[in-house]
Amino acid sequence: MDLLEKPDTNVATRYSDIDSVELLLLQSVSHNHAAGETTATLLDGEKLTLPHEFAAGRKREQRQLAARLATQTLQVADYSAPADPGRKALSWLKPYFYLGDPSKSESLLRVAIVGEDGQLKLPGGGAASGEYELSYNPRLGYQYKKR
Repeated sequence: MDLLEKPDTNVATRYSDIDSVELLLLQSVSHNHAAGETTATLLDGEKLTLPHEFAAGRKREQRQLAARLATQTLQVADYSAPADPGRKALSWLKPYFYLGDPSKSESLLRVAIVGEDGQLKLPGGGAASGEYELSYNPRLGYQYKKR
């Protein structure tokens, strides 16, 4: 495949030509669909209430929340990233992240819950990867090991 044929989100940088995804790391996540919001607990224990939609007059609040969430992300190789839950499962993050073109099968964001032991799980509690043991340590960073 010619570089010009690849979507912009997959264009190689001068440092690496491995496809990567953005990984949002959280301590916990809880959805309240009736209220139209999700509570996300960041790795430092801070709790953010994330509305699923914003009125036009609340764009500043939306940008502030998006910026705070962005501080909790890493770029990781696609092959070593947690399983892709699909765009629908991440719809609660649409006001804060670009989730990709709906007409394409690209997946640009993954979410994982960091347990007290540093092991990563999917937000629903399942294994983050069938192929790798995934973990995160604030001092050592993101780690993956073949099962």
